[in-house]
Amino acid sequence: MHDPGSQAKDFLADIRLIEKSFGIPKTFSYDNVYPEFEIYKVLVSETTQQILVALCVVFAIVLFITVSLQATLIVTFVVILVNVYTVSITQFWGLTFNHILAVNLSFALGIAVDYSSHIAHTYLTVKIPSDMVINGQKRDYKARKAISQMGSSVFHGGFSTYICILVLS
Repeated sequence: MHDPGSQAKDFLADIRLIEKSFGIPKTFSYDNVYPEFEIYKVLVSETTQQILVALCVVFAIVLFITVSLQATLIVTFVVILVNVYTVSITQFWGLTFNHILAVNLSFALGIAVDYSSHIAHTYLTVKIPSDMVINGQKRDYKARKAISQMGSSVFHGGFSTYICILVLS
């Protein structure tokens, strides 16, 4: 199967070579599909740049909210894993990297941040009963409470997100 993105880039390169070799100086050709083809030239670099900037912003904001470097690193790692998984599954399915996938990567990043940062923040703010002295018991208790307290928030967040993306369907 041919990649339309590479075909579009090759087409534009060929057109520019023809214009440079045989065209009239200071003129260019134009067609309605050229802007769409131009997208494929910068899509990967722009999407990568967008994701990296978003990850830096996520790191800074989660660090500001949680004031915990360990929790911030875990949340950032979860967000990276979600995007790696999204790119990997599209590669496995043989899909073409296009502007729709770029939007979905941004969307996946946002959802991953939303849920994982809420759970991390709740984990950090759960009050531990005074009778617990073993660190393993404390961590287990905090994890259980964070997930049980965040259940309704995660559901409401997911449901409102679902309503918002119905427009895209």
